[in-house]
Amino acid sequence: ALGGDTPAASYLDMAKVLQAAEDSGADAIHPGYGFLSENAEFAQAVLDAGLTWIGPPPQAIRDLGDKVAARHIAQRAGAPLVAGTPDPVSGSAEVVAFAEQNGLPIAIKAAFGGGGRGLKVARTLEEIPELYDSAVREAVAAFGRGECFV
Repeated sequence: ALGGDTPAASYLDMAKVLQAAEDSGADAIHPGYGFLSENAEFAQAVLDAGLTWIGPPPQAIRDLGDKVAARHIAQRAGAPLVAGTPDPVSGSAEVVAFAEQNGLPIAIKAAFGGGGRGLKVARTLEEIPELYDSAVREAVAAFGRGECFV
């Protein structure tokens, strides 16, 4: 058992998960989804502990965890993509300008997000500033970074 009353004090605590693996004699860790599954630092720590990491390599997690970088990778591979900003936006005015040029609805997405956190859908131009600010706040709270893109 990992102990702790919250995810941050249990399943998000890399040291506790690694200690549980050692205590149980495990030779591998499968991270499931959420929690540490998209954390490249954790994947590397598992490997550094001499355990088998059952998941994508740490570099792939880094590359694809950054949704803007992942979009660039997909573009280079020739994947069809919906219209979006090439890089994180500088503020809600840039999001409004994008929507005016490309139409609505649009999704404002945390660049380093996952699991729907930091994702807001704007259906009107008027709601974009509020939704952008909300996406940034949620991204900072959930992922420690507030960069967003459309």
